[in-house]
Amino acid sequence: MASSTAVHRADAPGVDVAFHREVLEPSGAATANQGPQMPNHDEVARDRGDGSSTQCLDVALPDELGAARRARAALRECCQDQDVDPDVCQVALLLGSELVTNAVVHGAAPVRLSITVDGTVLRLAVSDASTRHPVLRAAPPTASGGRGMHLLTLLSRAWGVHEEADGKTVWCTISLSPSV
Repeated sequence: MASSTAVHRADAPGVDVAFHREVLEPSGAATANQGPQMPNHDEVARDRGDGSSTQCLDVALPDELGAARRARAALRECCQDQDVDPDVCQVALLLGSELVTNAVVHGAAPVRLSITVDGTVLRLAVSDASTRHPVLRAAPPTASGGRGMHLLTLLSRAWGVHEEADGKTVWCTISLSPSV
């Protein structure tokens, strides 16, 4: 029987980090935790209504490993334009790279990156045409990969998956106030 898990971190004051995990059934079929539904990245900027949210970027990326480099360049420019703290920008660069790389390697074209900045958070959203949710895996110490979702869980304020008619969007929020 399949199970799905939603885990909330409570070890950091004021931080509620949720992550979603796919679990394989004995047959090998994957099921995914639906979790709370989040509006897609286009709706976030529109729905605030108070003018404090800025859609900094919404761009199509190539379906190739070089997409992460292009995403970092765009993210860096957005952080500079929005006066995002350099430490927060470094976290955004790392997590943006992880989300884009996951979409290219495990998802399906087309891949899009959206960045929204408001008064308290920077929101990254990466969309692709696959319906497969990201998987939190235990990576052996000698593995060259497999830690991206752990990084997302540790460094973001929250993250999740929004299912769409033509695929999914994996999003995360990063606090604009650097950790002390």
